Amino acid sequence: MKEQEPRDSDSSRIEKNQSEQLIEKLPISEQQKIDIALLEMGFKDLVDIPLGYDLDEVKAPERQRQICVLLEGVSSLGLVHSPVENEDLDLFVAKSKDKLAKAYAFRVLGEKDSADRDRLYGELFGFPETAIRNYTEAMALLRKPDQSADEIVEILKDRFIEVGELPAEIKEQDFLKFLSFRLSRKNWEQELGIVQEWAAALRNFYPALYREVLESKKVK
Repeated sequence: MKEQEPRDSDSSRIEKNQSEQLIEKLPISEQQKIDIALLEMGFKDLVDIPLGYDLDEVKAPERQRQICVLLEGVSSLGLVHSPVENEDLDLFVAKSKDKLAKAYAFRVLGEKDSADRDRLYGELFGFPETAIRNYTEAMALLRKPDQSADEIVEILKDRFIEVGELPAEIKEQDFLKFLSFRLSRKNWEQELGIVQEWAAALRNFYPALYREVLESKKVK
């Protein structure tokens, strides 16, 4: 896991606050704001943001305005993004052009069912190695032809553990609200350690966003 450089100086605190304000203003979902913050801190190399162009002529201009705001905000954070095209419904955001190029190459080649693509995306998204390997192996099994519904359910049950299956003391932890990948049944405890690091970093460096997530995901 990448260790974060301390941000103790006055200048670093100002920079942190400015980054948090910029992220808060981005017209994207709460999870995507979390991902951008984790990208900023070095836990991720890439964030994938669905743009969702609206074909409705009335709504389209407003959506275009939001996309412009998003691109300006991303640039203000010192990040780079993939080209925006009418037929392109996802925006890749990264800290470096080489990481961006790797991800974009798979997309333009159209390798929709590529295990290599799944593995690369998992690595760029900062997911744990065991979770990536489990996911790619599970997808390879699921892509086999002529499988029954029961067989598919069995593969999913064997490979992944759902949040509802976790021990009660784990489900009560705040850090679990920052989970954004499928946990493997064999290595979920180790994988949750990564999520704990994400949550701790967000609490320290992006406290407003951290509190917003906890508040929005409270059990009602």
